[in-house]
Amino acid sequence: MKHNKKNRMTRRSVQNHSQHYLYKVDHPSGYYYYGIHSSDSPEDDGYKGSGVELKKMYDQYPKKEWRKTVVEVFEHRHLAVDLEGRTVDDKMLSDPMCVNKQKGNRVK
Repeated sequence: MKHNKKNRMTRRSVQNHSQHYLYKVDHPSGYYYYGIHSSDSPEDDGYKGSGVELKKMYDQYPKKEWRKTVVEVFEHRHLAVDLEGRTVDDKMLSDPMCVNKQKGNRVK
């Protein structure tokens, strides 16, 4: 995979993946996080998010304790971005158990 200087996937590497998906990671304590990712194997890629706040939570609650659920898989990334936008909204962001700090549907 190609990454730019900020360690984010470049547009070219995202397009090389056949599937794009919305996922949820949650912890038994009740904390949860939604995000999108591109992969050839969403269920088996081992990806559990890279959000700044989520990484801080992994320091407090080990990553192995978090469960990833693939919510929906798409052939086109813009569809995953759209679903993230409809899922991660102001109401969700007001939930103290939500680890997301920004609304979904941002250009990635």
